[in-house]
Amino acid sequence: MFRRVEAELTHALQVLTDIQVALSEACIVTIIDQDGRLMYVNDKYCKITGFVSEEVLGQSYQTLIDGELKPDIEREMYTALSNGRVWSGEIQSRSKKGDQLWVQSTVVPFLNDQGKPHQFISVSTDITDRKRAEEAQREREQQLYTLINAMPDVVLFKDDKGRWLEANETALQLFSIEKSPGTARR
Repeated sequence: MFRRVEAELTHALQVLTDIQVALSEACIVTIIDQDGRLMYVNDKYCKITGFVSEEVLGQSYQTLIDGELKPDIEREMYTALSNGRVWSGEIQSRSKKGDQLWVQSTVVPFLNDQGKPHQFISVSTDITDRKRAEEAQREREQQLYTLINAMPDVVLFKDDKGRWLEANETALQLFSIEKSPGTARR
């Protein structure tokens, strides 16, 4: 019986080790104590941020966030985590060199015997490239919008049923249509 239990424990340890290796290759993993201090960061965290673990361990996780979280996001995160619920969202941060980083994070609270969080494990994915692409797309859209509205010609965008989706300033003036509140773009 002892050998069977030992074999099961060995197998379980190997499975956990394999999961840890896979998780560390794919994700940024941090462990934060109930006071908000970083207790563990994995190699992926160090690779992406440029910090070595000794530079950040024991520091408040908030010192590593770029500025402050938006108040509504911070309130949502605090409420969920302090009540023992998982929180997921996007967080802006900075690398050691000062470069902007974005991560999609899921933070899981681990509760003590009294049902209060004693630590949090955050599993994050670097979404910096996606956020940069989204910002570049917004800039291109703004440039196109500015260009179209500067044109003296009528420009209309319609859907496949012929309904107007958008019109430039020239078209609105020609047809004596005023923009309604909330329709102004950027």
